[in-house]
Amino acid sequence: RKAAARQGERLCVLIDGIDKGGQFVGRHAGQAPDVDSVTYVRGRRLTPGRFVEVRCIGSKGYDLVTTA
Repeated sequence: RKAAARQGERLCVLIDGIDKGGQFVGRHAGQAPDVDSVTYVRGRRLTPGRFVEVRCIGSKGYDLVTTA
């Protein structure tokens, strides 16, 4: 419910990499690596290690789904 309630919010996300399905994966300031949920980012030309501003468009379980 907490993840779903974030829909519409703008967040600054650090891109960590790309998952096996080809989706960019990152985390916002409230997500610790290896412990918390992740933020999936829909976008192009994103680079791991860079910050990007995103808008939350939904959730997948505990994870956020966003668009750059």
